[in-house]
Amino acid sequence: MVGPTTLSVVEILEAKKNLGGIVYYTPLTRSKRLSEMSGAEVRLKWENLQKNGSFKLRGDANFLLLRVSTKTLDSRRAVLE
Repeated sequence: MVGPTTLSVVEILEAKKNLGGIVYYTPLTRSKRLSEMSGAEVRLKWENLQKNGSFKLRGDANFLLLRVSTKTLDSRRAVLE
C-alpha cells in the first residue's frame, strides 16, 4: 500500500481538467446521524452515483490519463469506458 500523498493546488486543478467528460458531479450531503454520533460534521460524497457505479473512478482515470500523457503507459493498453 502506498502512503498518503500531498497534492498541490495545480495538480488538483489539472486532475479536474483531465477528468472532464469522464467523471460526473456527485452530490455531497451532510449525515445528521453520523454527525451526531461522532460529535463532528460528517459529509458523504455519493461516488456510487458515477456512471460506472465506482467510487474509484476519479483516481484510476486520472492515473491512467497522466501515464498516457507522460508516455509512461502505452495508450493502446489503457482502457477507459
